[in-house]
Amino acid sequence: MSIEGHEDGDEGAPEEPATGRGLGAHRLMLRLAFGTAGSFALAEALDWELSFLIPVLVVQLLAVMPAAPPLAQGLAVMAMFGASTYLALITSGLLAHMPVLLTIAVGVVLFLAFFLQASGRAALMATLLLISFGIIPVVAVQSPDIASDIAFFILRSGIVAVLWVWIAFALFPAVAPSGAQAAVTPTPPASGEIVRRAAIDAAILLPVIVLAMTFSIPAVVLIVLTVTAILRQHSLASGRRAAVGLLLGNLLGGATALVAYNLLSAVPTFGFLISLLLLMGLLFGRRITNAGDAAPLFVTALITFLIVFGMGVAPLFDEPGATFAQRLLNIGIACGYAFAALALLDAATRREMPLRVRSAA
Repeated sequence: MSIEGHEDGDEGAPEEPATGRGLGAHRLMLRLAFGTAGSFALAEALDWELSFLIPVLVVQLLAVMPAAPPLAQGLAVMAMFGASTYLALITSGLLAHMPVLLTIAVGVVLFLAFFLQASGRAALMATLLLISFGIIPVVAVQSPDIASDIAFFILRSGIVAVLWVWIAFALFPAVAPSGAQAAVTPTPPASGEIVRRAAIDAAILLPVIVLAMTFSIPAVVLIVLTVTAILRQHSLASGRRAAVGLLLGNLLGGATALVAYNLLSAVPTFGFLISLLLLMGLLFGRRITNAGDAAPLFVTALITFLIVFGMGVAPLFDEPGATFAQRLLNIGIACGYAFAALALLDAATRREMPLRVRSAA
């Protein structure tokens, strides 16, 4: 995501484009900060389960939307949330006692989601599928009595996230780009590369979900969400540089969450929680708007911060007694697995590609 646009090529160009770029970046920063703090704080005030999921979705929506979605588009997004969530619930309910078929169904959906993500088409739908089919099948097998509740929590998070996106754009409207600021649509990877990335990401996430469905693992939702967030960013970009960026983003988000949690523990008031979230939203938002090609690194960092910090503020049903240090350890294990698997599978598939080309010749 490039917020700052391109360097001016004409020496005599007026100063309005630069001003527009600065104002647009400033408003995006404010939207991210306000959307993050407001959605998180309201969910906590209402004592909602999965409260951190709302700001995570808000960040992902605001980071890619150049303007407020029209009413029809916003309603369509809400409908997609409902469709993906209850598709996962129905599929899991029907196949919960047929683990092989459930594994195959989840694997196919994961591959489709990562394929859509890597190709740049229907990225939002891909995110919804990953969240729904990453969490609901696990809960449906391990705790079928609360599977419908979890599906409702995810659906509610998606609907509320869209509402917060509208509120953020209403308070801090987008700046219409001039011709000099028009964003360049990146060229999508070749079809073979898209399939390779999608297959790698699905092959990494599916064993985590199968393991979580087979054994009763504490903090399973945290682990699945962490691996999913890493792989979602990997499907947008490949290569060593992208992998290093993902690693740095997760380390930055985790370290920031640790500092923020300790500060909140020292001053455990709702007002301080809001101030802390606003501060972090502004800090990460400024880096996202000014980082250019490195913006995904800070988007990853902000998402990791929200997940880790949210798990500390409002523990999930599967780890009510876990300490913050234990949650960080679980996230570290999830990150270590994801990055190690990415490195091994990426290297293996890249070595095989030239061999296939030579054998075909």
